[in-house]
Amino acid sequence: KYAILALMMTPFAAIAGNYPDKQITMICPYSAGGGGDTVTRMIAKLAGDIMGVKINVENKTGGGATIGIGAVSKSKPDGYTIGFVSTSPITIRPHMMKAPYHPLKDLTYIGQFIADSQPLVVLKDSPHKSLKDLISFAKANPGKLRWSTSVQRGGPHVAVEAMFKAEGAKATFIPFKGGSKVLAALLGGTIDAGMMSEGNKSTLDGQTRILAEGTPNKNPVDSSVPTLTDAG
Repeated sequence: KYAILALMMTPFAAIAGNYPDKQITMICPYSAGGGGDTVTRMIAKLAGDIMGVKINVENKTGGGATIGIGAVSKSKPDGYTIGFVSTSPITIRPHMMKAPYHPLKDLTYIGQFIADSQPLVVLKDSPHKSLKDLISFAKANPGKLRWSTSVQRGGPHVAVEAMFKAEGAKATFIPFKGGSKVLAALLGGTIDAGMMSEGNKSTLDGQTRILAEGTPNKNPVDSSVPTLTDAG
């Protein structure tokens, strides 16, 4: 998952001069405490220190991140409202449902600042010891495996659903607003598996175990697990 900063479509010349001369709002479309929120606040602090202005982070969640991005697209085009955005709400969701913005016409992209992994994790003591185990359970027990991702209809959601379909397995997707809530649901036993960047830290903390990596790159915490591409 790649994360970039965006702002309402604005000619750069229009925000030149003494910019910035007041506080900036950075909208994060993901829930507080999650990976996206944490990174957004780090970038806001760093950028604010460099520019000598306070950047306030505002969480606007829901709609698979489209609500927050929609708020950025409808803001005054003066450069004082910017937003964090991952690739899924820009490259995938507008093709699957009506989004409150046009990804090319309504936003200006400032730059990419992170590329994070998307581990598929289960609880440390889960009976599913491998991706093969997880798929076998879903095939033998249609609909009983409960799982989630940080963004509904995002890249990880589509990838895992495609994997289950290719394997002839059926699982139940439970939507949550953000990776932190997915992790909480997993730790609380509401779901059996989750794909979200927060899974790396929870694995390092000894709470979860990684079964696979959703991006094309090897997982940085456990390079021995397969990527979904490797798994076929």
